[in-house]
Parts: sequence; structure tokens; C-alpha cells
Amino acid sequence: MGLHAEVQAVLARFRELGLRAFDDSGKVDPPCVWIPTPALEFNFGKGQISITWQAYLVAPNQNLTSVSPSLSELVDAVSGAFPFTEGEPYSLTLPGGGQPVPAYQLTWSSRSKIGA
Repeated sequence: MGLHAEVQAVLARFRELGLRAFDDSGKVDPPCVWIPTPALEFNFGKGQISITWQAYLVAPNQNLTSVSPSLSELVDAVSGAFPFTEGEPYSLTLPGGGQPVPAYQLTWSSRSKIGA
């Protein structure tokens, strides 16, 4: 399938759930999901890679009483979408500066065929 197609498929899945999802950090505008470039592990001779994904569920930084409900809604929306292995609270600094925004960093792995 190739890495670019894998990234597009992940973004499409989040969008199917009714969420705004981006792989361009400059487009992050909470509430949304941001997918940075995934980590790769090459399986030489097997024509495949192992991909370690991170997705940031990003909530607006409006006030403390709105953060928990916003993050909770995002977590509920993505539940079951991917085989998440971890979900860590994260303070995400967006491009262009400003105050960090609250987020959850979700992690999971997959495999993909590569090469000709």
C-alpha cells in the first residue's frame, strides 16, 4: 500500500468518525486529531514495515472546566477505531507558539507492504 497511502487511510478513518484530522501540524485547530509522521521499523527481505503511530486528540484550551469534557468526547469518538495500546495526557505546543493545548497522545502499531 505504501506509507503515504497508509497515512491517508488513517486520516480517512478518523474523518469517518466525524472528526477533523490532519497530518500537517500547521492545520491543527482544536478540537481535532493530529497525526505526525509515524515511526518505521524495516523488516528486510519481507517486503513490509512495522509502523508505530501516534495520534494526538487535541482539545481547545478555553478553560479548565471545558478541557475534560472535550477530551472525553474525542476519546469516546475514537474508541475502537484502531488497536490503541497507550493513551497519555500531553501538553501540545502548536506551530506559531501560544499556550500549549491539552491533548491525549494515543499510540498503536500496524504493518504495511512496501517496495515493488
